[in-house]
Amino acid sequence: MKLFYLACLCLITTFQCVGQNESFENFSKDVNKDLADVNQNLDTGIESFDLESCLYNAKLAQKSITRVYNTLENENCREAADLVYEIKSEIEAALRMDEHVHGKMYLGKAKKLMNDTFYEYELCISQGPGEQVLGELEQRQALLKQQQLELEREKMEIQKKLAQQQEKESLLQKKQFIDANLSAFEETIKAYNKYLEACNCKNKVEQTIESPDKLTDKSLTDIKIHFLEKAKLVSNTYMATLDACAE
Repeated sequence: MKLFYLACLCLITTFQCVGQNESFENFSKDVNKDLADVNQNLDTGIESFDLESCLYNAKLAQKSITRVYNTLENENCREAADLVYEIKSEIEAALRMDEHVHGKMYLGKAKKLMNDTFYEYELCISQGPGEQVLGELEQRQALLKQQQLELEREKMEIQKKLAQQQEKESLLQKKQFIDANLSAFEETIKAYNKYLEACNCKNKVEQTIESPDKLTDKSLTDIKIHFLEKAKLVSNTYMATLDACAE
């Protein structure tokens, strides 16, 4: 009978060890690393250009944040665990979205909680003096601020390049419009004068257009109005010349 109980105890111990090994992957070996991975995947998801990429990064973030949550619950880091739970909830809400913009919105909400989560976790695990903890947190905040400033600088640089590209495209569009209208205007004057010459009229139609360089300084609408006004003027001059020729 004793042998039977010993065998059962061995089996139970074996199953417990197996269970622990199987569930160990649900806990974080390095909370800071997993939090950093979550932070990076949130950034990538927020900057994604389509729903598929957004959800892919959200799933990666969910996997890491779940490990962190289980670990913090086990370590009794209540404040940090509460924040991680909120992040986890926002990520899971993003995964339920079928609209790209809504998915990014929930990831953005999760992202806003990351700095506080790093802070609370450092407080939880720190065993050193309070001043040392504060110094480490200040260093982390300074690093995060520097990263934020760098991201803002890159954003401004991208906006500047986009503005330059739009300016080039606008200038090209105006030049093409000016060239087409100049050609049509010149052909119209030639046709008017050719007809006047055929009618033995001594006078000719003459009209000038502003130089292309000056026209490109105007807006596309103003350029269009300029050519329309010139077309009306040369048409009136032509009709007056025809009337004078008939007398």
